[in-house]
Amino acid sequence: MTEVLTVRTGEPVGTGATDGFDPGRAAEALIAKTPSHAGGRRDRVSLLLTHCLDTAAVADILWDVFVTASAQQNLDAAAGGDGRGRALFRWICALHDLGKASPAFQARFPRHTRTVLAAGLTYDTAFTEKRGWRHERIGAYLLRELLTEAGWPRAQTAWVWPLVAGHHGHLTDANSLRAVIARSRLLGGPLWHATRHALVQRVSEAVGFADGAVPVPVRVPSRPLQLQLSGLLKLADWISSGLDGIDDPRQVSMEHSRTRAREAWRRTGVHDRDWSVLSERSPETAGEDRAVLCVTTPPGLLTATAERLARRSDGPGLLIVEASAGSGLRSGLRAAEILAARTGARGVFVAVPELFPGHRAFHQVREWATAVDPAPLGGVTLLHDLRALAQTPPARVSPTTLEERLSQVAECPGEPDGADVEARSGLPDEALPVDWFHGHEYGLLAPVAVGPLHELLAAATRTRHVMVRMAGLLGKVVVLDRAHATDARTGRLLLEALRWFGQGGVPVVLTAPVLSGHQRRHFLEAYLGGAASQEEYTVDGPLRPPFHPSVTAAWRGPDGDRVEALPAYADEQPGARATGAGNPPGHPHGSVRVTVEPLPGTGGGPGVRPEDALSAGDPPDDAAVADRLAAELRPGGVALVVRDTTSRVQTLGPLLRRRLGPGYEVVALDNGLAAGTLDTRVAGIRSRTTRGAVAPDPSGGRGAARGLVVVTERAVGHGLDLAADLVVTDLMPMELLTEAIAPLHREPAGEAPDRPRAPRVIVTGFGTAGWDGTTAPRFPTAAEQAHGRYPLLLAAALVLDAARGPGWSLPRDLPALVEHSTGLGRVPRGWGDVVEAARLEWLGERRRRSGLADGTLLTRSGGWAHPTLAGLHDRALPHSWDQRDVLVHGDAPVYAAALVRDTDGYRTLCGRPLGRDALPQDDRDAVVEDIVRGVVRLPPECAGADLERPRAWGCRKHGDIRLRRLRVLPLDTSLRTVLAGRHLRYDQGTGLLDEGPAH
Repeated sequence: MTEVLTVRTGEPVGTGATDGFDPGRAAEALIAKTPSHAGGRRDRVSLLLTHCLDTAAVADILWDVFVTASAQQNLDAAAGGDGRGRALFRWICALHDLGKASPAFQARFPRHTRTVLAAGLTYDTAFTEKRGWRHERIGAYLLRELLTEAGWPRAQTAWVWPLVAGHHGHLTDANSLRAVIARSRLLGGPLWHATRHALVQRVSEAVGFADGAVPVPVRVPSRPLQLQLSGLLKLADWISSGLDGIDDPRQVSMEHSRTRAREAWRRTGVHDRDWSVLSERSPETAGEDRAVLCVTTPPGLLTATAERLARRSDGPGLLIVEASAGSGLRSGLRAAEILAARTGARGVFVAVPELFPGHRAFHQVREWATAVDPAPLGGVTLLHDLRALAQTPPARVSPTTLEERLSQVAECPGEPDGADVEARSGLPDEALPVDWFHGHEYGLLAPVAVGPLHELLAAATRTRHVMVRMAGLLGKVVVLDRAHATDARTGRLLLEALRWFGQGGVPVVLTAPVLSGHQRRHFLEAYLGGAASQEEYTVDGPLRPPFHPSVTAAWRGPDGDRVEALPAYADEQPGARATGAGNPPGHPHGSVRVTVEPLPGTGGGPGVRPEDALSAGDPPDDAAVADRLAAELRPGGVALVVRDTTSRVQTLGPLLRRRLGPGYEVVALDNGLAAGTLDTRVAGIRSRTTRGAVAPDPSGGRGAARGLVVVTERAVGHGLDLAADLVVTDLMPMELLTEAIAPLHREPAGEAPDRPRAPRVIVTGFGTAGWDGTTAPRFPTAAEQAHGRYPLLLAAALVLDAARGPGWSLPRDLPALVEHSTGLGRVPRGWGDVVEAARLEWLGERRRRSGLADGTLLTRSGGWAHPTLAGLHDRALPHSWDQRDVLVHGDAPVYAAALVRDTDGYRTLCGRPLGRDALPQDDRDAVVEDIVRGVVRLPPECAGADLERPRAWGCRKHGDIRLRRLRVLPLDTSLRTVLAGRHLRYDQGTGLLDEGPAH
């Protein structure tokens, strides 16, 4: 039988209560919001009792929408029985602002709290929460004391009070709750104590506990569940804070608050059904009766393998799909659908390391979501500053001005210092959606979303509002595309996220072209170690499948860990798996023989400057590439050229157009292009290719197919889904090189005429010195800075070895290639000393980069033994809201809107006049889209420059929140500027060019 301890108003012991003082009447007089923050009503405050019940009512809605069935069952078990988890969560949310029932808070607003004095309470305006504690800490302290007084065990009070302490986004430790000065003036004496008891009694009865008797929890819920509840509490507070104030206690009731909460939720524009489609599907039929989307294996084999293992798991687990990027994600989404149906997940979040407008991931997720349901889960949200270019039609119509956003919600911490701000007026009456899709802390709550990796990794950092990020992830299936593409710093954050997902029962799907045994072990041990709630964990099992493509599944069952790997072909062949001899004879993925050829080049070196690539004349490397493409390609062929830097794309693209002539279309893609131009070019490639086959081009004459040459920067090329006959790629570490050559072993949907008989990869970007094995080759400075010299040396050795032999059999050889590239492997004897020195330097840099994550990891070293969230944010690095990508990566790229400025003011790159304020009021959506289409990424040398922002963009009343994060790169009428001591020029065909230092 569950023990019940009562939290209620009793006869105060030793209080010396004044005759005639009524604690209940005093509790009804306390305020929570001044008129400026009580829904914008100038003449009305919001009583604390009102805000308590409103927040509880909103929490009820969020419980149904965001908390999965398994999480509800877990909290029910912790609370002591069916239905008690919801009631406990509702009660905690109702008391989140208990700290406002103190003189420290009420004294801040003497103009609005005369009724508090009239009820018999007193306060000193010289001692307010701004000079002592803030009300979230006061509330946590008071709740802990109240529960202790009521007889709650210490273990149960210890996990409840941090939820209240953290409702402004910062989870503190117990030491921060101590009153260090003027305790009696901040918390009040016996009368205040009695008033708080009366408030808790009234709230407890209103939210469903008869006579205020609150059952004591019997277990401590897991930390991920605590973190999710903390995030939903913050969200409930945020939404309820936007409701109109009620200043008459006779109008306050739970029934009225439920009506108000339903209206507040309706005004968000979000439908409850958005989160229910996936979880309502049958696990046995999910993924069936729809068109097969996989394109790199014979029809459906990779997808069928992923589905088979997803259905085989006993519960939440980790699924690793190793295949080329496009097919891996498509198959992973089908598996995610099954996992969602099996676990009751409420949505899917897809993370991609590099994301740009037109990225294949967003289109594939939208295609999948549409196939799941004709009304695609309320829309697929793109969490990207340039998302306006990709969502056509948009999945959501968001409020455009900050004024409109504030009409929907108001932040609890934003109370002014006793002075009202101007009431909001002239706002539209129709409902507007909550602006989750501009505030990225809330964007992760969207049912189906695609975003850059740093949005997920930020949930593994000790940053403010991290609980809201986690609340959006812990109820979903998480899909991580290209899981291998992390460095030492982001890799540690990814492992931290996997530990939390494992402990929280979050199904995770990782996709990668191929993983090394080292990477696979880390992923498995992080997830399964989290499921076991152990910081140090070792996995026994098949950590290196002897075949490719493959799918590996891992989950923690009642009898311990289960790890299973299957090849991606129709029949499971246990014999082949046992031999470790690679794909069996006749396996469809072992038949593509690729010729490997290194192309002589200068290789750069320590003295090469960025502007040298743009000097007069064609760079020797570019001329050699142009010659080979002219000789190798035939009409109708497809070639992909992958360059490691923006400048190498910018010099090669124009040269190829001149050399190849009208028989080929040359498309250059790099991060120097304006966002709109890049999006248009990517869309053009997608429309010309259907599963890799080149579509006929009427301009080619007589219906002939023009050839296609795509010259792309590495980060952009990974977002394409293209099959090619010839790949020319700069040298890069082997795990990235496998992605660059993936188009060679993709299965096209059809055949173009006169294609080369043997696929070929030509590797550039390193010097000819050392090809005979006597001395090590040189690499461009930018490549060494990006990747490190050691991985480049190992990759170069593999390339030279393949060039002297039969080449590579793809994708069968990929696991062995990646495995060789993680150790000394086969390197020419003459490189030995250089390789060893490079290895030591590379290991030192990895340790340094890994150490940079120490100050931001969500769980500090040794913290996995802690059962509660207390102190989670201790020693967290300070940061601003828009620094989440910098905290994750350390050197995140900087974007700015390129605008032309002349005597008439600003105009966009496409010529639209904007005037001196850079934001006309007419045709607002079209103006914003044109501005966003001109966003460019600055060269690394200019990343720290101080950029301007037109005042109109940040204007509270007339600005546009879609532009609030943007800065401006002002160009003169010749499209030139000087920034950070460098000459920059924008070319409409090539992009933003760095022409060197400004002398």
